[in-house]
Amino acid sequence: AINVDWLNAWDLTKDTSEGGQRLAQSVEDDAGDAGDYNGHGTHVCGIIAAQANNNVGTVGASYDAKVIPIRALDESGEGSTATIFAALSKVLELKREGENIRVVNLSLGTRRNDQANAEVVRQLAQEGVLCVCALGNECAYYNVYPADYNESLAVMSVDKDNKHTWHSNYKKDNDINTSKTISAMGGGGGSSNKDFVWSAYNESDNDYVGLVGTS
Repeated sequence: AINVDWLNAWDLTKDTSEGGQRLAQSVEDDAGDAGDYNGHGTHVCGIIAAQANNNVGTVGASYDAKVIPIRALDESGEGSTATIFAALSKVLELKREGENIRVVNLSLGTRRNDQANAEVVRQLAQEGVLCVCALGNECAYYNVYPADYNESLAVMSVDKDNKHTWHSNYKKDNDINTSKTISAMGGGGGSSNKDFVWSAYNESDNDYVGLVGTS
C-alpha cells in the first residue's frame, strides 16, 4: 500500500480553465481505477512511498512520506506544457495554502523550454519545494525540461553494476552541473528480470512489476 493524500489529489487534464477537477470526482466520472489508467504513476509512487512493515510487496525509499497525486498526463502518458504548468501551479497553490510539500516528482519531460513552466519551478524553489525530474529514456544527449531548468534536480540512471544504463539520457562531461544532476538505480533490463526496478502497479492491490527508466 502507498501513503496517498486523496484529499488534495487533482486531475489537471480536465477543465484546466476552471482550475482542474478533484481526482476523486474525475475517477468517478470516468469509472477509472484509483485515478491511474497507465500504471506508470503507481509504479513511481511505490518507489517513493510504499508502506513498510506490512508484509506486502515492496518498501518505498521514504515509506513514511505521503504522496499527493496530481494528474498532468492522460492514460497514454501524453500531455502538454499547458497541463504540466497547471499541475505545477496546483502544487504551488497547495504549498501556499499550508500543505507540507517538500518535493515534486516529475517523471516526464519535453524538449520544449517553456518559460511559464520555468517560472513556476523557480517559484516552487523559492517556497522550499524541490522538483526532481527524470532526464528521459532515449539514450540521447539533449536538453530535457523540466529536468534542465536551473532549479530542478535532473536524474539519470545506472544499472546494478553502477554503470550508465543503455536507455538513460545523459549529460556530457562539460555540461554536468553536479549540484543539480544525480544518477539513481534505473534497471538495466536485459534477459534477466533481476536488473529491473520492482514496484506496485495499477491492476490490483497485489500487482507488482519490474520496469526500467529514469523515472
